[in-house]
Amino acid sequence: MAKNSGRRATTQEMSGSASKKLQNLSSLSVRHLILIILLVSIGVYFNALFDGFVYDDSDLIVNNSWIKDMKHLPEIFSRDMWGFQVNHQPTNYYRPFVYVIDMFTFSLFGLKPWGFHLVNILFHGGSSVLVFLVISRLFRKKEPSTASSSLAASFIAAILFAAHPVHTETVTWCSGLPDLSYAFFSLLSFYLYTGSREGRKHSYLFSLMSFSVALLCKEPALTVPLFFIAYDYLFEKERAGYMKRYGPFMAVVAGYFLLRFYALGALAPQQQLEEFSAYQFVINIFPLFAQYLEKLVFPVNLNVYHLFIPIDSILDKRELISIAVTVFFIVIALTALKKNRMVFLGLFLTVVPLLPALYIRGISGGSFFGERYLYLPSFGFVILLGWMADWSRRRAGRAVGPGIIAAMAILAVLYCVGTVTRNTEWKDNYTLWSDAVEKSPNSALAHLNLGAALAFRGQIDREIEQYRLALELAPNYDEAHFNLGLAFFKKGYMDAAIEQFKTTLMLNPDSLDARYYLQLSLSAKSR
Repeated sequence: MAKNSGRRATTQEMSGSASKKLQNLSSLSVRHLILIILLVSIGVYFNALFDGFVYDDSDLIVNNSWIKDMKHLPEIFSRDMWGFQVNHQPTNYYRPFVYVIDMFTFSLFGLKPWGFHLVNILFHGGSSVLVFLVISRLFRKKEPSTASSSLAASFIAAILFAAHPVHTETVTWCSGLPDLSYAFFSLLSFYLYTGSREGRKHSYLFSLMSFSVALLCKEPALTVPLFFIAYDYLFEKERAGYMKRYGPFMAVVAGYFLLRFYALGALAPQQQLEEFSAYQFVINIFPLFAQYLEKLVFPVNLNVYHLFIPIDSILDKRELISIAVTVFFIVIALTALKKNRMVFLGLFLTVVPLLPALYIRGISGGSFFGERYLYLPSFGFVILLGWMADWSRRRAGRAVGPGIIAAMAILAVLYCVGTVTRNTEWKDNYTLWSDAVEKSPNSALAHLNLGAALAFRGQIDREIEQYRLALELAPNYDEAHFNLGLAFFKKGYMDAAIEQFKTTLMLNPDSLDARYYLQLSLSAKSR
């Protein structure tokens, strides 16, 4: 008995110590806290500076003529994101300001990968600071008398945002800049908007400008005005003058749609999964939503390419579980709307910026699930964690309070370790796609890209093996047939190469590369 009592006392001392440290954070100046947040944000991604260009970086950065000369600015703003490619297919991506940032980065660093990684890390650091500033302001609005002591909870939330492993795809991948930049300018717009509601001059105008830039970085910024509406409803007593406050933002949205229509020729010229019925689209929202929540709460088994298998029936086991998760989320949100403004806002800001990612018809790539789509939604998630830290501080005398604070500290450490470790898997295409094949063995695209990475390393036999695995999973995968033909061509197996190039042309008659290499193969065979 005495032995057990001693153990309990030790646990209480440790928890109490964690509680005191959290409360002592509020005595630090805001500048010191911001500096710590920046150091954590940069520190957990420092090893990413040694990573190279991977995945779409070769197209969007290395081979992108637009970012290498300012003369292309008119094209950047008048065409879709992939418009620099010859004979490209129309896309739904109108993100001109991303290329403005890339152009600036290229002017400073050339095509050195670490320069592009550095810009991403700085954007992430800025977003983490904004998370701290916004949540601090929310606590102050909620209970002005406890504003200084709530800095500690805001700090914890910002640290968890800075270190969350699910952000690695967005920050470590150079082509993750669209999500990084739109999130940064969205958070800045939200922070400035809340400042304008406190009477700060010019904040409203700068909020409007930041929102405009966010729209030109990525389409989900369209959800940001909903942030303002929720904030006003929950935290502001004066709710009159809706048109005066929201009208200019709606005018910016209208202007954005005009620019988008001019550049793309339609609001969304490319549609995915046209064979899907409306019923299939609706029922697949629920498993997607549940999977996103799972990665927010449990950021493990992170993967560049999650293979999402659509559901065909509402009676599917995955569907029933995901509907239950969604209903539970809605019940908690409705309860919080009546009883706790901070909790409701956290839930609201988790789901609202995620809504565009649940519309699978508008998402290209075939996986329909991307960790990068969780970057801004995680802002809402850490609001919940910040509220939990504040709640535990207020109840430090109870057993549960110190325990939660200690858990937050442990969670922050685990997040840091997870992020630093995950960065190493983004080192190059070989490490990235080897990891993807291990975690998504049924993904034809993962095998295709690993094969291409092996080709770069000169390992042709292993390359051929990956293409064959890709074709076992997707027999009509024209790109896999073409790459397999190239591998056979390099090995000197002309008959096999010719067969693969002919198959490629049968599946994709417009493939100029397949037609060219078919002629080369036929000529080599006839010699």
